[in-house]
Amino acid sequence: MGLWPFWSPIALEDAPQRAIRSALAIHREINKFSEQLKSEKRIPTIKMRIGIHTGPVIVGTLGNDLR
Repeated sequence: MGLWPFWSPIALEDAPQRAIRSALAIHREINKFSEQLKSEKRIPTIKMRIGIHTGPVIVGTLGNDLR
């Protein structure tokens, strides 16, 4: 999977799966980072949640460059 898994405005059939894989990867890295900070006694544990919406999305420019 590349750096940006959702190539708008091209619809991808596996976009929900890509979103889930991305969310799990982010969650995994945050947990690693939190454990590192915890072991260094720098800050309390970092906790996070991720929501994924798989409904329709409208992609485009609103307004103009001056706005």
